[in-house]
Amino acid sequence: MQISFLGHSCFRLKGRDVRILIDPFVSTKDVRLKKQETDVLLISHEHDDHNDRSVIKDPKTTKIFAGPGEYEVKGAHIRGIATFHDTSRGSERGWNTVYIIEIDGITICHLGDLGEELDDDLVEDIGEVDIVLVPVGGTYTINAGQAAEIIRELDPRIVIPMHARESGFDYTEKFDTLDDYIKADGSEVGKMDILKINAGDFATEGRKIVILERS
Repeated sequence: MQISFLGHSCFRLKGRDVRILIDPFVSTKDVRLKKQETDVLLISHEHDDHNDRSVIKDPKTTKIFAGPGEYEVKGAHIRGIATFHDTSRGSERGWNTVYIIEIDGITICHLGDLGEELDDDLVEDIGEVDIVLVPVGGTYTINAGQAAEIIRELDPRIVIPMHARESGFDYTEKFDTLDDYIKADGSEVGKMDILKINAGDFATEGRKIVILERS
């Protein structure tokens, strides 16, 4: 299974039989998101830095899910869990969907624009996960320190920070940085272009932060 980072909170997952795109953003003057061939599009919430359906190359053959529920496409099992985009029970920025995706024996959790800390019920609903894609920027989501605490609660083997300060996205200028998250978490760090991993690769103990280069 492969995970590629396309920018902001957008990722492409590729399993043996399925391709999944998550949270495509409207292109900026500096970062253009190309047309994507995918079997599934997941949208965590309806803000234009997460929901650009126009990037799908063939919308007639793409399954699009934009909210809570249970879905299965080409062997991938997907659960969407409703959370809030703020600390005021959605009164400021509305709802957010957390997605738990099982592909090729690996469980990935994309937290979307999570804006609240997780209570025990949400931690239990999410369950055991191998990889977590977590927003760390603050302002519109949890910040780096809150993200590190949530990762300790979910206890994945790999954490990929996202929604941080990033060149090409003017609206992230006041966000926390990837370095802020790395300091708050304290785990070992690795950098790569694409994460390629199999279910059997999780035999070793400990958690690792993976920083993916933008594709």
